[in-house]
Amino acid sequence: MIEADEARLTVRNSGLGPPQGASERIDVGLAIATRIAQAHCGALAVIDGESPGAIAFRLSLPLSAPPPVRSVGQLSRLCSVRMLLP
Repeated sequence: MIEADEARLTVRNSGLGPPQGASERIDVGLAIATRIAQAHCGALAVIDGESPGAIAFRLSLPLSAPPPVRSVGQLSRLCSVRMLLP
């Protein structure tokens, strides 16, 4: 979906949720995916699923490319870390 100046991709799981004991792997994966999204001036959010146990993830990326950067500090000034609302 394209809204205003960003593209959004939502992935929904309508199942029973993650298996027991998988939360650590999921947390690490979400942290990595979030940092990658932020490096591209985007955001990753976990949003409510449509049924009990369901979960959804929303990736949002700007349609325009940020200018080249030479440091993490410069990137953080160019990209504001955003939290997506459902």
